[in-house]
Amino acid sequence: MPWFNRLALAVVGLLVVIQVFRPSRINPIVEPKNEIAASLPVPPEVADIFNRSCGDCHSNHTIWPWYSAVAPVSWLVAYDVNHGRSELNFSEWGMGNPKKNADVLQKICKEVQEKKMPGTFYPLLHPTAKLADADIQTVCRWTKTVQLGTSAGAKPSTPDSSELRLKIGYSIARRNSSDGKNKQSEQANFLVASSLGKLKVSRG
Repeated sequence: MPWFNRLALAVVGLLVVIQVFRPSRINPIVEPKNEIAASLPVPPEVADIFNRSCGDCHSNHTIWPWYSAVAPVSWLVAYDVNHGRSELNFSEWGMGNPKKNADVLQKICKEVQEKKMPGTFYPLLHPTAKLADADIQTVCRWTKTVQLGTSAGAKPSTPDSSELRLKIGYSIARRNSSDGKNKQSEQANFLVASSLGKLKVSRG
């Protein structure tokens, strides 16, 4: 057998073996009271930017793509998600230290202005995650407004739990369908997200 064939078989065998070592892709349980929207006023346009450009690595609402189940790519994806959550987790904002959260707000604006977030490679696989100049301005304007409100001692209005679950569920549904899926898929995803959040919606 030629050396090239032996090498190819060895590579294939190695790829098969390493599939055994898969990192966990189970998202932590989300407590609505700890979501950033429960502590700070987050306008819809800001929530939309966070959802499509930051949510996979900076929240517990990560949508794991198919390639995140294939090693060794799965190791890189899991590392990025775990590292991202350790730096900033919108789903656990309410559990953070207020001083640290204030510093994080400044860092959010700085990171997007310097094009460090959402990074270089992530938008290549998720085109909708790319931030336009208007998106960056929106994010920075929001961080400054929130910082001024916090420093002035103003207590932001927060939605009740059912309203918050509705926003979270709908955001998950929109992100699930943001890659060109049809309206029916969006509605189905919304129902799933609503069920997971134990959301009860009454329609008049």
